[in-house]
Amino acid sequence: MTFEQAARAESMSSAARGDLPPLSDHASFVFLPIRILQRKTLTEAELTLQDRLSAAASRGGSASSAAAKPRDPLPWLPASERETLLAEGRRTRIWEPAPMNVGPDLYPHGRRRLGDAATSKGTNALCFRLADLPRRLLQGRSIAGRGDSEPGARDKQARSKLVLVFSAAARSRIAARLGGKGCDALELHIEHMQLVVYRTGFGTVIAQLSFRTLDGSPLPPYCLVEAVTSLARFNKLEWRHADGDAPALAASSPGDPTFTFSDIVSSFHAGENIGGTGRRLFTATYAQFARAPDPEARRHFALQLARHYSDDYRIAASIGGTCTVADFENVMHMVSMEGSATIIDLSPPPGLTVPDFVVNFKTATFERTYLPIAVLAYHEFTALLHFSNDTKFWFGGGADRFLEWAAQCARPERTSKKSSAAPAVDREAAFSALAGLRDDILRFRLCYCFSHVSYSTAHNAVYQALREVWGCGRMLTELGQNTAEITAVLDERLREENARRIRLLSVFGAAGIAYVSAEAFITHIPIAWDRVALWMQLDAARLAKAGPVIFAALVAIVAFVVTWVKTRRPEYGPEEPQLSERAEEEIILRSLEPSGRAEEETVLRSLEPK
Repeated sequence: MTFEQAARAESMSSAARGDLPPLSDHASFVFLPIRILQRKTLTEAELTLQDRLSAAASRGGSASSAAAKPRDPLPWLPASERETLLAEGRRTRIWEPAPMNVGPDLYPHGRRRLGDAATSKGTNALCFRLADLPRRLLQGRSIAGRGDSEPGARDKQARSKLVLVFSAAARSRIAARLGGKGCDALELHIEHMQLVVYRTGFGTVIAQLSFRTLDGSPLPPYCLVEAVTSLARFNKLEWRHADGDAPALAASSPGDPTFTFSDIVSSFHAGENIGGTGRRLFTATYAQFARAPDPEARRHFALQLARHYSDDYRIAASIGGTCTVADFENVMHMVSMEGSATIIDLSPPPGLTVPDFVVNFKTATFERTYLPIAVLAYHEFTALLHFSNDTKFWFGGGADRFLEWAAQCARPERTSKKSSAAPAVDREAAFSALAGLRDDILRFRLCYCFSHVSYSTAHNAVYQALREVWGCGRMLTELGQNTAEITAVLDERLREENARRIRLLSVFGAAGIAYVSAEAFITHIPIAWDRVALWMQLDAARLAKAGPVIFAALVAIVAFVVTWVKTRRPEYGPEEPQLSERAEEEIILRSLEPSGRAEEETVLRSLEPK
């Protein structure tokens, strides 16, 4: 062991050094958030592997030779399987519609939003699962000779395996933890994938994974920590032969780029990855022990799985940002923003045997209850982040110098020329976007925010823990304030538009009525207008024509002044007399309070015995 490895081993806390029993079962669920444009959610059901390959071929053929080579949309697909897919006449569908496997403990409104077949009416989500052939490809089984004569799944000569390669730092940490026995890679087995798309336009790809050692030995618990940490952040995957550790020749060709787990998941959907490449992924890890581990070691293990912390981090005892739900001594949930960990041990109660629901906890409870709860909470977190931080419009008045400066930065070759003034911002479009944002927030608050999701207290506690670590309640409160402010802005704009219409209608209406009334008055009332004109030294004909116009103009001016005073903003209006009278009354009453108290204290003192 090197000096650095010895120093790292000595720096481990006592909890980290605690022995953990061997893992009897495990699973890791990785969440990838995506965003799909409206009215295009159904395209997921028709997406095929051939579509991905043909789209890449068309882009590569149309590009010039000097241009950069476009990125392969299926970098994980072996060359032989790629040729088989392109040569086949039929199309290999990636997704097939299927609801999530949701248990009966969830409320019907939660099951509806996960595509439960029992509550199909009014469903609020589109759910898919990975089709058989893409899943077979990810599991290293070839589709070139599929059929009745296809080798079995245990035939290692006919299979390749997907391998998660550890970095040098991870290998040194594993060697320090295992006492010199290193591990350079683990087999990554993708059990299945699911896709849930909501009416909000946001969706989640959930991949169920398991890890295996290359030599078939039991998986050490700390190797699971390194695997989850690597998979959630920076990872490198490759294909290897099933009968050895050498890279599979048919899996990749020289010059092909390396691929990550994010590349695999991103190639399976038609949406936009939220966060781009290299982002941190949320994980939900399940670990099961045959016997009860040390409580401190179990807590440290769960914390490393949830926070994606390796042994390089000297975790403090007072670490925050996590929520622990441990209603039972053998079932513990630890939740953080980066991930969650569920630790189970099969130790029975005193004098009893292990109940069946604990033995089958992963398939009967975790996958059917806790995983759907995490999907619901994760969608809420993703949508709230969008509503809180992803506003993409700015509205103001007149020319904005920032727009001019941004245009110059976007076109540096034109900075030497005299730039034109920035165009005025379209306020109508800005207000329309503001109204759309308000409606989206209101619909989301009504349809996708839940106070309870299950009939069970433990399930609701995990759901509330997820919302707490993600700050969903705080973001929801801020969104409520934003919704109120947006509504106030839109109401003020509507009030201004109504006031403008009232002013125009009152001016033109009053002027028209005044003109008609004056003209009728002059025409039909027998008055000697000639004498009036002679007295005013004016032309009678001109007086008859100009009189109604002048009268209408005066009435219009009066109507404009009156309506402007009545329709202007309340803060500019005169203070009501009753308000001033009420204020004077409050001042008088407050001025009398101290004297009243003093008089009461004098009476009480007089009654005291001397």
